Amino acid sequence: MGIGGIQLCPDALIDNGLLDVMVFPEVPQDQISEKLKALVAEGRQAIEREAVIARLPWVEVDVPTGLHVNLDGEPIKDTRFRFEAFKHWLRFHLPEDSPVLEES
Repeated sequence: MGIGGIQLCPDALIDNGLLDVMVFPEVPQDQISEKLKALVAEGRQAIEREAVIARLPWVEVDVPTGLHVNLDGEPIKDTRFRFEAFKHWLRFHLPEDSPVLEES
C-alpha cells in the first residue's frame, strides 16, 4: 500500500511475523503544501526523512480521542489497540520466489 503510488514499506513481508510500521508526525497547517511538494518531487526520500520507521512483532496504539479501525469488515472505535503479527500464521498460495515471502 502506498501514498500516490509510492510504496510506504516496500520491504514488508507477509509471513515473517513482523509488522513494518511507519509513523508520521503531525504537520503544522502552514507547512502542509511544502511537505506535499517535497513528496511529489522526492518521493520515498521525502517520506523517510519525516517518518519514524520500525519493524516490530507488535505495536500498541493509544489514542485519547479514539480511533476508528475496520477489523475483518467490522468497524469499531476504541482508544487502545494492540496489533500483533504471527510468523507463518496464514497459508498463502503464492510462487515460492514471491518477493513478499520470507526466504526459506
